Amino acid sequence: MLESAFGARDDKLVQLLAQYDPAKELGFTLDELSGLLTLRGRASHAESRSGIEELRYVISETEKRLTRLKCLVEQVLVTKKSWGIRSLGTERLTPVSAYIKSDGTLVIVKSTRES
Repeated sequence: MLESAFGARDDKLVQLLAQYDPAKELGFTLDELSGLLTLRGRASHAESRSGIEELRYVISETEKRLTRLKCLVEQVLVTKKSWGIRSLGTERLTPVSAYIKSDGTLVIVKSTRES
């Protein structure tokens, strides 16, 4: 999904996401995004490369990071202005209401709308 949104893969996608304002607002860094890419590669080859211990590690790490990654995907879905191209333009369809920080804690964003 992220590849489709930005028209990029692997390191180029990571670089674009690290510059993408909605990702930065959620605290995503180049290091964290690179780590997710590495984990994805390990997950793709866990069973065949290093056996069951690698598979267990990858499953554990994936479970720890999944909700954070979902937050990123959701923000791209509701903010990416032009899909399929390497642009950083945004058009927010809905405000952020909550997200998971890199340490796993939940952040609830208080609405600033006046009643």
